[in-house]
Amino acid sequence: MRITGAIFLLTLRSLARSRFLICILFLALALVVVLPVAIQDDGTVTGRVQVLLRYTLAAVTFLLSVGTLGVAPGLVAGELETRHLQQVLVKPVRFGQIWAGKWLALVAVNAVMLALSMLLAQALLNWNLRASRLTPQQTAELSRTVLVSRVNRAPAPDAGGGVVRPGAERRWLFHHVPEKETGQPLTLRIQFITPNFEENRELDGEWSLGAPGKAPFFSKRLRVRTFLPQEIVIPPPPGPLPETLEAVYVNREPDAVLFHAEQGIRLLAPKGAYGPNLVRAYGLLLFNLALLAAVGLTMGSLFSSPVAVLAAFFALALFSFSGYIGSVARTGVFYVPHHHEDGGGTGHEEESEPGWAARHLEPLLKAAYRGADKVLAPVRRLDPLERVAGGERVSPAEVGRGFVVLIIFGSGLMAALAAGVFRRRETG
Repeated sequence: MRITGAIFLLTLRSLARSRFLICILFLALALVVVLPVAIQDDGTVTGRVQVLLRYTLAAVTFLLSVGTLGVAPGLVAGELETRHLQQVLVKPVRFGQIWAGKWLALVAVNAVMLALSMLLAQALLNWNLRASRLTPQQTAELSRTVLVSRVNRAPAPDAGGGVVRPGAERRWLFHHVPEKETGQPLTLRIQFITPNFEENRELDGEWSLGAPGKAPFFSKRLRVRTFLPQEIVIPPPPGPLPETLEAVYVNREPDAVLFHAEQGIRLLAPKGAYGPNLVRAYGLLLFNLALLAAVGLTMGSLFSSPVAVLAAFFALALFSFSGYIGSVARTGVFYVPHHHEDGGGTGHEEESEPGWAARHLEPLLKAAYRGADKVLAPVRRLDPLERVAGGERVSPAEVGRGFVVLIIFGSGLMAALAAGVFRRRETG
């Protein structure tokens, strides 16, 4: 432990003098200030707050990821090339102790930079949301949709499809609904489309919510916009909230309505406060950065500096595109045909066909996507940015699961790989 602590302090001093990391920090802080002004929102207070939370924190996390992977490989591969590491290795020091000390230093630096960025973002948020700039209605809207911690409940699986025909109804059951905070409303978040994919169309329908087999405590006819997720506010019901709730939708349109396969309908119930929820999101973001630090150090333990940096940024690309990888793995849609007019000027459309290589490599690529998704899915599910901006709860259990998956298992596996392979590496 004493040796690891000494390596930690030496690495910390080196990182504190790193011009690259200092530039990353100042760029991250500048983005927190500039990005909400540069990106156009929907003109509402809620939209501006979501821009400040989602885009600034996403940009800061990406910058810190780039900084981590730009520095981490050089802490091993670079020191091997300059022969600084050999001076330590001749002493009775195990490489695992060196790796752990450097990893802890990277995690500590990321913790400080991420905390500074989030504190600045929160300070700007508080300034923009001061009482003199908001109406009581805007304050209530923010407290209900963004500055809140809401449990996101998916409906129980059933045999019903996502299509609701004209005049037909669709029912969903929500089990284990948490007891709402006193006086706080529930929210139905819905997302659907029409068969002809008309955007920005408002669909007419009747919505109700209540205990199964009993009269609903909420019933209203509404027009809800297609494509983008929309929220229906459910006033607080009288008395205690049933543990199981039933939502009913009756289609009053002349066309069928198609609910999104995964996010078609969700029930959001307030639980907890916004501040602790943001702290828990900070913990998950830091765990993700810690895993990237472990990847960068391990790449530096396996390869020379240029190859290690390239491999580390390839890993970052995989993390960044994990959503697309998961979509291909779930749907099997790898190639999307393109439609174009024929060259004869007849107005007919022709559908382009994939080339020979695409047709023959597609099964292999789909298998590779499914394998990558199995590795990346646990990390993707532990990304809190979208949920915090949408006012969704990051539970303590998720933070604990993130520590196990990202720190103990993920970073531990990287450390074991680095220590196992480094012993066989020529350190000259």
